[in-house]
Amino acid sequence: MVETTTTTLRANALISPTWHRLDMNEAEVDVVDSIADGIEIHVPEGAQEAEFGAFATAALAAWATRPDQAKTQNNTQPDDEILNGSEVNLDLAATSPVTRDMPQAFEHGMGRTAGEWLAAHAAKTRAVRVPAGTALAEPIVVHAHGKNAAASVASLDVVVEEGASAQVLVCFDAPEAGEGVIGSTLGVFADADAHVDIQTVHAASDGFTTMDDTALFLDDDARITVRHTVLGAGKSFVGLAGNLSGKRSDVHVTTRYVGHGEEALDFNYLLRHRGEKTTCLMDAQGVLTDECTKILRGTIDLACGCAGAEGTETESVILADERVKNNSIPIILCSEDDVAGNHGATIGHMRPEQLNYLMSRGISQEAAERLFATATFEDAAITTPDAYTRQAIAKLAAEIGVPAQFDEAE
Repeated sequence: MVETTTTTLRANALISPTWHRLDMNEAEVDVVDSIADGIEIHVPEGAQEAEFGAFATAALAAWATRPDQAKTQNNTQPDDEILNGSEVNLDLAATSPVTRDMPQAFEHGMGRTAGEWLAAHAAKTRAVRVPAGTALAEPIVVHAHGKNAAASVASLDVVVEEGASAQVLVCFDAPEAGEGVIGSTLGVFADADAHVDIQTVHAASDGFTTMDDTALFLDDDARITVRHTVLGAGKSFVGLAGNLSGKRSDVHVTTRYVGHGEEALDFNYLLRHRGEKTTCLMDAQGVLTDECTKILRGTIDLACGCAGAEGTETESVILADERVKNNSIPIILCSEDDVAGNHGATIGHMRPEQLNYLMSRGISQEAAERLFATATFEDAAITTPDAYTRQAIAKLAAEIGVPAQFDEAE
């Protein structure tokens, strides 16, 4: 038996914690301290190597050109002070210890502690620059393979310069059975008029914990689309934080997930609108089966100065078993007048008319609802541009008994 040293991290904390009694403000992640190199990073032709810390350097440089935004501080009142009865500034929302003292230019989606742990335990660290006006023909690809009794972590910075476009794909999988941590910390800077497409796929077995940490910074007219697909891992943690600093910048986050067995899924999204006429959309859809648990924290912060901004978050959850536990926390913070914030969630079983149609054709309610899980696997394979990721999805589907159909050529 391999002996390992473990540490518990606090992660995915709400910036305005209020759900104390329900224990939903943040998550705890048990991690192993040994490092294994299960990381492969492919950088396509047209992209260039950059210096370590390229994302932070670019974000801070852009942030320095916007002194008015820098004056609008993030929430700084630590939750500990409130609990201890110290004087509280009621004009500021409470902030948990995990999120206080964050750099204003960017934040880690999983929180500072988790982000620093991932960076410190990265087996491979790369920084990539996409020159102005360049459109990469192939994606930047990270394969993070789980290793038994160890952490297999990648650290990647991507700076996409003015008018350029790029794709980034991260796949977490476990070629062999075991227990450990698979993770990545990703920083993406999108310069003016740049477009970045990000995909992460969790296709690990139940013995592993996945940690998916992302930080975004957008300049004027930049667009970033993100697609998180969580299909497998005993515990999955996804955190994304974005600074929509530039005017008319846009972030679109799509989340698809399937929970099965006794898996635990934990999501945390924070999009801060600071530039004028910025837009965002968070769209989550998932299926929960067996005895799994899921929590999704989605926060849209319409900060002072983001006049004309609009943010929307929606979630649709199918509960395919009475034993599942689902928590959805949509939050909209607002300190600007001329803005729009929208949120909504649909949680439950299939619509009666859908269910009646399928049952009339001999399909039970349980089987009908599990069809959505199968569809999520198949959709994940269709939408990824990477052959290895498709193979990892098919392997996981076979392991857990999801009757998905995949192209035999893949």
